Order: sequence, then C-alpha cells, then structure tokens
Amino acid sequence: QALLQAAALGGHLATITSSAENQFLASLNLPSLDGAISYWTGGVRANSGYGPWSWITGEAWDYSNFDASEPNGCCGADVRFTTFRSYVGHQGKWDDTSYENAQFVLVEFDADCNHDGVADYGQILTGQLLDANGNGIPDCCEQNTSCDSIDLGLEARYTFNGNCFDSSGNGRNGASTSLSFTAGPPGSSGSAALFDGTSSFVQIQGVPIPANNAFSWTLWLRADSVGVNISGSPVIERMEGSLMSPSLWFRPNRALGFGSYSFSTGGTSVETPPQTLALGTWTHIACTSSASGTRRVFVNGSLLGENTSPEYGQPLPTILIGRDRDDCCSYFKGAIYDLRIYSRPLTATEVSVLGSSANRCVGDILLDGVVNGADLGGLLSYWGPVTSSPVSKACDLNGDSRVDGSDLGMLLANWGACP
Repeated sequence: QALLQAAALGGHLATITSSAENQFLASLNLPSLDGAISYWTGGVRANSGYGPWSWITGEAWDYSNFDASEPNGCCGADVRFTTFRSYVGHQGKWDDTSYENAQFVLVEFDADCNHDGVADYGQILTGQLLDANGNGIPDCCEQNTSCDSIDLGLEARYTFNGNCFDSSGNGRNGASTSLSFTAGPPGSSGSAALFDGTSSFVQIQGVPIPANNAFSWTLWLRADSVGVNISGSPVIERMEGSLMSPSLWFRPNRALGFGSYSFSTGGTSVETPPQTLALGTWTHIACTSSASGTRRVFVNGSLLGENTSPEYGQPLPTILIGRDRDDCCSYFKGAIYDLRIYSRPLTATEVSVLGSSANRCVGDILLDGVVNGADLGGLLSYWGPVTSSPVSKACDLNGDSRVDGSDLGMLLANWGACP
C-alpha cells in the first residue's frame, strides 16, 4: 500500500542514503500522533526479515541509522520496511516494523523531466512548473512541449505578422477591424499591428479567465497619440457589454495605468510616473499579477509601478485590444508587437529577457545569428501543420499555424548574417 501510494503521487518511498539527508529529515519536525509516529521508507530486507538490506531504488546501502536494539527482526514479516521515527527522543532513528506500526508514508521525488537539475515536484510546489491535473508530473512533460520558463503558462501570443493568429499553439486567433500593419521594433521579425485611433481594434475570445488572480500581459508598444479621452487610450482590456476589468491604459500624461474593478472590493490601479512613454518610440511593457494580488508594471525591464489588488477583477470573457468596451468610443493610436498573455506572474528576470530584444531575425531558427542551410533544413523537416514541438513553432515564421511556402520565402529573403 505504501509503495502504491508513493507511486500515485509521482514519487517513490524515500531513500535515506547519507547522514546529511537523515539530518535534514530530522530537522523537519515531522508530525507525531500521541508521541509516536513512524513513516514508511524504501528500505527492504528479504529472506523472512533476515537477509541483507537494500533500497527499492537500487541505491547502495552504505548508510543506516537504526535505533538502539534495532533492527530486531520484529513481527515475522517477509519484507521489512524501515520507518523513520519522529517522536521525542528518537527523532531520525530507524527500526524494522510490521505494517500496522507505521501510519504515514515518506515520499521522495526525483523526476526531472525538463533536465534542469531540480526535481520537478519542488518546481510544481513553487509554481515554476504547472501541474493542472495534480498528478505530480509537469504539464509540459506530459504534453511533450518545452518547459522553458518563458513558454510556461503561455495562453496566447500575437506577433501580428500580417495577421492576428495565435502563435502559442492554442488556436485563440483574434478578429480584427480596420487593422493595418507596420514595421515592428528594431530587430523584430515580420510586422506589428497598427491602430488608427478611430476604428481599429482586435477582439479575442477563448483565453481562460484566471481563477487565482495570477496572470501577465507583455507587449511591445508604440504610442503615437495620447488621445482625447480624459482617461487616456485603452491598450488591452477584459470586457463584456458595459463592463471592463482588468485593463491597461495609456494616460494623457503619458503614464500607464494597469487596473481592475470588482463589485466586492472596488477598484485598484497601478500607475507609472508621468511621461513614462515617449510618443513614437517602441517600449517593452509587462503587467504582472500574483496569486496574492501583487500587481506590477515593468517598462523596458524596470519596475515602475506596484500595488495590490485582492481580486482578479470580473470574469469577463472577451479581450479587446486598441478599443474600449461597448459603451465607450475611445481608441488607441499606435502600434503593438508580440502581445503575450500568461496564466502566471512572470518574474523580473523573465520580463528582462523578453524586453532585451524584440525577436530573432526572420529565419534564424537555430538562434545562431545567421540564416543558412541549417535553418533551411529545420524548416523543411517540420513542413506542414505546426505541432507542439518548439522547433515546429519556431519554423512557423508568419504565425499562421503552418510551415509552408510562405515561411520558406521569408527565410530565403533573409539569407545570411542577421543584422
């Protein structure tokens, strides 16, 4: 039963193979009931309890810490499991025992499916890796997708390479009205969405509503006008009918306002200093919100605003880009490139990475600074519909969810060293 319980959690019965590991476990002050609790570990002894000890993982048995008079071959079991005693006076000591004398299971997690040298389960607990079904295995590993932290929790991405396709692979394509396209930030690939300030906007459906207040919006923004509305110009907002929350606005004083409204707690906004943005200049912006409600606004990687919002806002299904909700008529004038929507708060380091450069040069699939035969070979290998493979996604240069002649043409047009 103990073996099955540990396996069901995605781990195995713990092995205590050194004094340091034993001291660590003893320092945890594991809970005890009526002063006596034992925990099953993965130490076994065959031959009716009198054979040699071994760990179920196959690790060498070259350390032990049995209590006085232990092991004593107790209770006639064929296989004995050592238990880790936590009660007073015997912390960290082991014994062999029968099944009815150990109430808890000590589980160890070793799996490292993303090969970063850290056990996956610990990264699940800290939120670094997502585990939506709670089975102890990171979603990215089950789905055979990249566990790269930049892609973790990416719900939608719009590079606006001549369209409003979602290049995250989730299929949440946007619908545009009066939208045109222009050059993106220096060094970027493709194009950027151009909003005329009077009728242009993009509408997106199907992006999950955060259940725990944790999310991020990142984008490259070029504001060409402050607009005429007293509140400024809407950049991004969640909306339905006359309701709007949360949202990002470009203020008349050229500050940014990242706010939300809830019927139970009222409104909260993070405001950056006046003159944050210069008109006609590309700027990287990241708005993050943690599960605890900490809201932050980063501009070109620097934290320029912070506040607390106890609730996400309102569960509004539609995302509007460049236009206010249905009861208003305010529009944004400028351009947007590489809009990303996450289901978690990005770290300051991740924000800095996203803002350090607009994108690789077009066709540089291998990210080695040159578009050559190696990139061409990669593109041809993933010809057809885009798969969950990160390389397949990188080959989709125009973001239309297919690797085809259009992508090949873009690659060949940029043959040679990246600028």
